[in-house]
Amino acid sequence: MGGVWISLWQSERLHRVLEYVNVVHELCAILGMDLQQTLADVHPSLVDSSTTGQTKSISNVTLDRLAQTIRSLQEEKRVRLRKVMWLHPVLLLH
Repeated sequence: MGGVWISLWQSERLHRVLEYVNVVHELCAILGMDLQQTLADVHPSLVDSSTTGQTKSISNVTLDRLAQTIRSLQEEKRVRLRKVMWLHPVLLLH
């Protein structure tokens, strides 16, 4: 019975990692940033592991780093949006 709980726990963690990776993917696309490098900076196993046979890391450290990366990318998005909003009236005057 313990094996079932461990498999369920691992499955839930992997699902959470994949959800975070999807958010990072969306933010990198919006910001024009390199997704592969961003994910590799979090943990090398998050970059296409299908060719290496390596499984994706589901550790607390990886989840924490993904969450921090998302916060950082969201902040970068806010900074860029503020710049565009600041430049918008300036551009209209020229």
